[in-house]
Amino acid sequence: MYTRETLEALAKARRAVEHLLQGQADDLIAAWLHALQEAKKELDKALSMGDLDRAARLEASRRAIAGQILEAARATNQVLTPGARLAVENAASSQEELIASQLPHGIDVGFRRPDPGALEAIVERTTQQITVRTYYLSQEAVTAMTRALRLGISGGLNPREAARRMVAEAEGIFDGGITRALVIARTEMLDAHRAAARAVDLANRDILAGWQWYAKLDSRTCPSCIAQHGSLHDVDEPGPLDHHQGRCTRLPKTKAWRELGFDISEPSGLEVEPGPSWFERQPEEVQRDILGPKRYEAWRAGGYPFDEWSKPRTSDGWRTAYHTGKVGQPPEGGWRWPSPPPDRPLTPLEQAHFQRRQDALPFDLHGETLKPHEIEFAERMQGRRQTLEWIPTPKPTATNPRPVATNDFTWQGEQWELKSTAAKYGTIKTRIQKAVRSARDNHGVTKENFFVDLGKRSLSPSLRTQLALYNQRVRDGRIKSLWVMSRDGAELEEIHLL
Repeated sequence: MYTRETLEALAKARRAVEHLLQGQADDLIAAWLHALQEAKKELDKALSMGDLDRAARLEASRRAIAGQILEAARATNQVLTPGARLAVENAASSQEELIASQLPHGIDVGFRRPDPGALEAIVERTTQQITVRTYYLSQEAVTAMTRALRLGISGGLNPREAARRMVAEAEGIFDGGITRALVIARTEMLDAHRAAARAVDLANRDILAGWQWYAKLDSRTCPSCIAQHGSLHDVDEPGPLDHHQGRCTRLPKTKAWRELGFDISEPSGLEVEPGPSWFERQPEEVQRDILGPKRYEAWRAGGYPFDEWSKPRTSDGWRTAYHTGKVGQPPEGGWRWPSPPPDRPLTPLEQAHFQRRQDALPFDLHGETLKPHEIEFAERMQGRRQTLEWIPTPKPTATNPRPVATNDFTWQGEQWELKSTAAKYGTIKTRIQKAVRSARDNHGVTKENFFVDLGKRSLSPSLRTQLALYNQRVRDGRIKSLWVMSRDGAELEEIHLL
């Protein structure tokens, strides 16, 4: 049972981690910038050795800059190694506080601290990872610098241009080194924090129901973490297996008090809202920023469901991590969003989407702006190789504020009225009858041919029978013809009215 105290403890733990990471980031940036300044000085010296040939200047430059890269890598190691122990200690303390916040106060629940050896092993593993990754970072940077120097010195440039280009290359490589060092710092510290939290959970498995994946939900959160947020996992399961620099937390969840043997009433607690539910509440601009244009188009069309948002990926030299899943290729004609509720105005993104689909229709629309359900119907007709022509709606004028109502479209030489509706006889009957009466009584217009679009729904045998009896069941509002399209345009049939 999560409480307000749980959320406060979680926020406190997050602040502690961010404070540690920010301090390390400041130290790393300072170390790499200092190394860059020293490298520039050494490069200037090497390039000014006029008595050396190009090969000798290349080697002198390479040695000078490689030395500064290795120095920056050593500084990275020195900054991060002490932080690993601090991250583990903070995580163990924070996890204990998170568990305690969910249990009855003042009652001994037999809480156990993890074996110190287990925590020490996490520190050791993290230290080894930092050492290995900073080594490869330095070697890759030296290789890149050697390549850049060789191109600059042996590329036929004059000495001044060669020097300018190599300084720029040096800045780019050192900037990349800073970025990589920051990624190593954040990733390894967060992994150490999660591993220590898991050690606490394992020591107290008898009082835990599991742990929940807890992301920091905002516009910066990736789709993978949103999909995972709120998911419940076994105590034994490592995690969260977040991507590089991920901000997700392992939130322990205790068993119910009575399940733990406490014969006392447990107050109602707080629940973690699933990530997908949170996402669906966000404004469409936020949703689109999080997913990006392609994924957003697919998601709105139902082609990128939440269970496709988070997929495991394994990379050499690191653990399995969950990343944002790929979106498939759009169907022919592009992704098609379902129609929004008819009583809600279209958002700007919806207006643009449905306008694009209308523009792709091969029919003569006479300048009309179709409603989303009308566009869907026209697309289904297009898919069935049917030809129709939209009937323009008369516009209100000062002398005629209520122009005569019209049918919607012409098909097979007849004018038709479209009704997109649920597959329920009562609903269909009411809408047809209302349209017939309104057109006749208010405008003197006859509406007698109706086209019912059931969308993706099927036309059941019982509904077909009821529709055939429509004219017999109504005294006012009889019609001449009735056609029904169902199963997203896969079926089109005439109802033979009795």
